[in-house]
Amino acid sequence: MPVKLGLDTPQSAVPGIDWPSIPAPAAASQLAVQWQLDHSQWWPLPRLRGYQLLQLRGLLAHAYRTIPWYQQHWSRAAYEPGAELEWDLFHRLPLLTRTDIQTAGNALHSRGIPPEHGQVRHRSTSGSTGTPVHAWATDISQLFTTAFTLRDHCWHRRDLSARLAVIHTLADGRTG
Repeated sequence: MPVKLGLDTPQSAVPGIDWPSIPAPAAASQLAVQWQLDHSQWWPLPRLRGYQLLQLRGLLAHAYRTIPWYQQHWSRAAYEPGAELEWDLFHRLPLLTRTDIQTAGNALHSRGIPPEHGQVRHRSTSGSTGTPVHAWATDISQLFTTAFTLRDHCWHRRDLSARLAVIHTLADGRTG
């Protein structure tokens, strides 16, 4: 009986090897991230929170060292890069608002994007709420955006071969 590969089987990058497939490097990275997300969602909360703090510590230290806006605003919250990070300090850090993004200009641009993060690309919103948001994204940030979007689709068991329309809910309950 002929078999047709489904959406749950990645396309092989090696001709003549259909299953198990050997995905292209970008697809392999995506599969690796999906596997980790799928397994870590069942960890006990203290373990998951520990890994989150570990990643946040490095991310926040990098942002503080390389992005002037964070240096200026996080200093007021007594943030010190490299110091042990706890949730209470994290929650004291001021949130970056849409207005902050629109008015900060180059003060929100990192002066030290790691080369391992790949190509840097300009991104912008449509400006449907009035003023567009302009930002920069790397290959790694796109990898995670795709991973989290795919994870959401999997959680909701969406038919990935169908068309999709999305309305996002913002943190304050508005839609955008």
